[in-house]
Amino acid sequence: RGFSGAEASTQVVLPVIDRNFGPFGGKKGWNSWFRVQSWDGAPAHVRVVYYARQFPTGLLREAFSAPEATTIFQAADGGLPDGWVGSAIVISDQPIVVLVGVDSASTRAPSCSNARGAIRE
Repeated sequence: RGFSGAEASTQVVLPVIDRNFGPFGGKKGWNSWFRVQSWDGAPAHVRVVYYARQFPTGLLREAFSAPEATTIFQAADGGLPDGWVGSAIVISDQPIVVLVGVDSASTRAPSCSNARGAIRE
């Protein structure tokens, strides 16, 4: 299904994301990723803040511009420790939608879900 304009937001909460988490479900190395896309195609300037036990006040990542859809892979973020599990808030100056997925190197079946704007301005 597609998204409606009411589902786009400038702040989206991702409640559970991870980097090399496991074992879980008999698998190791679970990694999440998320794809950010501007709702109306306008360039979006995006920041991501990660939260977890290790980052109780938040870990702010470098801003990026998303003129088109941009995918962020937690496995590629050296600022997140192995075995990490936490949350994130994606903040943008334009309404965005976010698609979230998780997979494991030991499985070929990634799962996905859509994240809706949890905070409206």
